[in-house]
Amino acid sequence: MAGIDVLVVVYNKALAQSRTVATLNAPGDARVHIVDNSTSDYGNRQFAQAKGYEYGDMGGNAGLSRAYNRVIDMLDKDDGLLCLFDDDTEVDNRYFEALKKAAEAHPEIDVFAPVVTDQKGIMSPCILRGVSCRRVQSLEELPERGVSAINSGLAVRRRVFAHYRYDEGQFLDYVDHAFLRDITGHERARIHVLGDVVLRQSFSGSTRQSRAAAMQRYRIFKKDITYYCGKYGISPVLRWALLLRRRLRLLLG
Repeated sequence: MAGIDVLVVVYNKALAQSRTVATLNAPGDARVHIVDNSTSDYGNRQFAQAKGYEYGDMGGNAGLSRAYNRVIDMLDKDDGLLCLFDDDTEVDNRYFEALKKAAEAHPEIDVFAPVVTDQKGIMSPCILRGVSCRRVQSLEELPERGVSAINSGLAVRRRVFAHYRYDEGQFLDYVDHAFLRDITGHERARIHVLGDVVLRQSFSGSTRQSRAAAMQRYRIFKKDITYYCGKYGISPVLRWALLLRRRLRLLLG
């Protein structure tokens, strides 16, 4: 198997404080790329260079899809792997070993997903119905169709990107679901789940925010979900229902 590229997108955080960077333990021959979407200088360029990481500054928050494409455009488009991470994921020390074994055993598979948990349980993989993501209690609940996953921890064959780039109209939310819809059709058989590897996510949607930050987050979500539904022909009723639930949580929180 060809090599591994690791891409970590950091947002308004010092790399020295990133759980992902602290627990990454990437193989020695892996190329680690840091793409910085921060709106202030956290000294991340110097930190990355000291670690031997490749560093790219987006000059502010350019969105997740654009950050991904910056690195994708530089990759060899072979059967090697690109591993995607947020800056707040605790990486299981078995992740890369399990990934390598799975990739060698399943050369026909393009997408590999670990189990990702937060304080509520398994958050990825999940079941996607329309615009609603339903958690599972065990991997046995995953159906043949409708399987999705979050970006962080996802590993993708670099050959996929010979003819694919992330849609930069999708800024942050549903970037992962749009990608898996395009590449796998959300079919269970086309996503290899690394069932014995568990990553821990400090998911921003599960933490308390100031009212101003929460409102800004809601505006981003509203724009992204509207774009997603329009692109894939999903009923606006489902979009309105999801936005109403989000808005009520915001008002009552």
